[in-house]
Amino acid sequence: MTVKALIAPTAFGVAGAVFDAQGRILLVRHSYLPGWHLPGGGADRGEPPAKAVMRELHEEVGLTGGEAAFVSLHTRPVGWATNVIALYRITGATVDFRPSLEIREACFANPARACEQVSVANPAAGHGVLECFSDVVLANHVVKRLRTVLSV
Repeated sequence: MTVKALIAPTAFGVAGAVFDAQGRILLVRHSYLPGWHLPGGGADRGEPPAKAVMRELHEEVGLTGGEAAFVSLHTRPVGWATNVIALYRITGATVDFRPSLEIREACFANPARACEQVSVANPAAGHGVLECFSDVVLANHVVKRLRTVLSV
């Protein structure tokens, strides 16, 4: 087991599909990745994933309140490692986004249009959560996760 862990490490992370009252989904644009993504991050050692997703979303987008419901588990290779991501649906939360070195922008997008990968210009930068509908480009793994959340 130890040799396998060194040769093919696994990282455990969480992602949150945060929905607002209009049914739009929160997406973020990182400073180090192209495109728009679901917010999330790594779980600390021994940290329950439901707690990790709420902590990560608080750190990244100023999320407070709400409830996290487990949706699905996803894997994808990243270099020689494997990322295992626990996906949660977050409802009833409040977002108070402020741009940071890690997260440059955030927007609420129509999930059906986001899955269609319609592309226009990026929304203007600034404080607070921007509303964007058809102006998001998503990586394939993000579209897959979105479709999983929407089918639940």
